[in-house]
Amino acid sequence: MGAGQSVSKARYLGSDRGVERKRPMLAAGELYQAAIKRSGLARSPVVWPVVERAAKRAGIKPTPTALDYKIKDPRQALKEFRAGGMDDTACFRSILVAVERDLPTMVERANAWSVGDVEALRRLPREDPQAACMDAMASSGAARKRGIDDLERRMREHWLGIATAALQRNRSTFAVLPISRLTAPDGYLARLQALGYEVEAP
Repeated sequence: MGAGQSVSKARYLGSDRGVERKRPMLAAGELYQAAIKRSGLARSPVVWPVVERAAKRAGIKPTPTALDYKIKDPRQALKEFRAGGMDDTACFRSILVAVERDLPTMVERANAWSVGDVEALRRLPREDPQAACMDAMASSGAARKRGIDDLERRMREHWLGIATAALQRNRSTFAVLPISRLTAPDGYLARLQALGYEVEAP
């Protein structure tokens, strides 16, 4: 563990030495969660429970958009992932940069989100620190062998299929998404525009 990594670990994880024996990806996940919590941020859903209660009162059944993917040999797959075969050092470096440099921006984005400041959300940089981790998993032999090396594209296309079907079927359609997927230049709204839908931004 390098000097910068040791400083971050001491700051956010204290004397927990168990993390040093874990794969870089797993250690990065623990470090990231600890840093988020220490900064006063939270990853727990706050919008969906409100929407779900409103839908229930109105007698509306929400349409799930999660992409279900079944792995036929989960134990063997987990064993292969743990054994290695993937370069997750880039994942750890990405998380380390986010923890050491980008946390103030994350807090600023969270504050902008809380008051609906869309312009600030567009202006503030949004580099997903976990993207490198997803890429590491997707590029592993275990993932490629099971056809799960392009999950991000599959999730996007799956959501777009459900969304366009709902837009064609219903007079009004309401969806809940992470704001980063809406404001990104190649995000979900951009894809809907490419399909011919008119998007009116707030």
